[in-house]
Amino acid sequence: MSYKHFTLIEREKLFALKAQKLSNRQIADELGKHKSSIGRE
Repeated sequence: MSYKHFTLIEREKLFALKAQKLSNRQIADELGKHKSSIGRE
């Protein structure tokens, strides 16, 4: 299994979505990532 780090753009979008109080699942769906990956960021 290969792992990929979040890009700077993905990370910026993640924090913007968190600021909007979206759930980790909603953010994961938006970014195309697994919800546990969002929780670890």
